[in-house]
Amino acid sequence: MTTSTSSKRTVIDYTTIDPFFNFQLGKVCHNMANTPLEEHTHPNGIEITYFVRGEQVYTIDQTSYTIKSDEMFITFPNELHSSGQHPKDKSLFYYLIIDKDLISKLLFDPLESKHLLDSLLQIENRVFKVSTTLASLFEELLSYSTSSSPYIKTRIHALLNHILLTIAETNQAHISYEDTSMPEVLSYIEQHLDENITLEHLAQIANLSEGRFKTKFRQDIGMPPREYILREKIKRAKELLEDDVLSITDISYMLSFSSSQYFSTVFKRFTSISPLEYRLNLQNAPNL
Repeated sequence: MTTSTSSKRTVIDYTTIDPFFNFQLGKVCHNMANTPLEEHTHPNGIEITYFVRGEQVYTIDQTSYTIKSDEMFITFPNELHSSGQHPKDKSLFYYLIIDKDLISKLLFDPLESKHLLDSLLQIENRVFKVSTTLASLFEELLSYSTSSSPYIKTRIHALLNHILLTIAETNQAHISYEDTSMPEVLSYIEQHLDENITLEHLAQIANLSEGRFKTKFRQDIGMPPREYILREKIKRAKELLEDDVLSITDISYMLSFSSSQYFSTVFKRFTSISPLEYRLNLQNAPNL
């Protein structure tokens, strides 16, 4: 496990338990934005990333994919991927990197193993909704790395089967990850980023109690409403920072932050740099 003030990471290599288990499972918590993820590949390995909370942009072949809470992202063997120019965002997620040769012999029936591997390699929607139970399954699999059970290899094998089958079957069910039942709420937020938006008012727009609204918003949008509002304010701030006439303080008050210091803190939390650094980067960027 590696820990810093901004991140906590746990990674288990299961070949240390048995060479047959050619896979790694990691759990990462970024408490604030970090430097972008560099471009890399996993030779012969499929990587499956599941987000518990937060948001992240990944890039494959110059195509960007945005992943939110309760969503999964998949990359294929030898496929270059990174977060592009986007920082590693404030988030909590698990990632599984598994050798495709292991999947080809993982199930009891060789034909079923082949079908499972083909199903994973043929996934078209790189980002898709999955069951929230996956977080507990990944956590259980992590706990097996320190278990003294005499049946631990059987438990790892069975749970890994269960996780991969759940992912394959969920994707085949064509669950849409773009669906939302709150267009009016999102539209209101977009049009009132210069105001102090309250959850009470948003709940009224959605015709729900505040408690039910917060639950449903997270289910539909993939993050709590307060975090979504802050993220949208930071997106607007980036646009305003392109105007050199506006000071950092001007922008902070235009977006209803209580102070320029708080605005800078939130901006850095989601971008890894301060508003001033972001503006300087824009000024120093080459004109294409």
